Amino acid sequence: MLVVARNTVAAARHATDAVTALHHAGVPIAGLVIVADGAGPEPRDATARFCLLEGRVRGVVRMPFVPGLRLVDDVTQIPLPERARDALASIRHLAHGRLADR
Repeated sequence: MLVVARNTVAAARHATDAVTALHHAGVPIAGLVIVADGAGPEPRDATARFCLLEGRVRGVVRMPFVPGLRLVDDVTQIPLPERARDALASIRHLAHGRLADR
């Protein structure tokens, strides 16, 4: 199971609620994927909440904002920056039970 959230304060609260509920239900959480929303730096309160979740999931991956993805119907037509490709590789590894080398 992967929990995915934007990098906002509200999303961090929702991610905390989701991780807590899944943990209480006995569902193992492979990772937390935090997706940048492109509106500037992540708020400190969001960062603090995400840091508290790190010990409750196997791994945390930060997906950078890719503006071009918002402009097309077919996302395969957008070349991804290296940081986004690296994040996708880490997400795949988490989903399969291991974290990619960083």
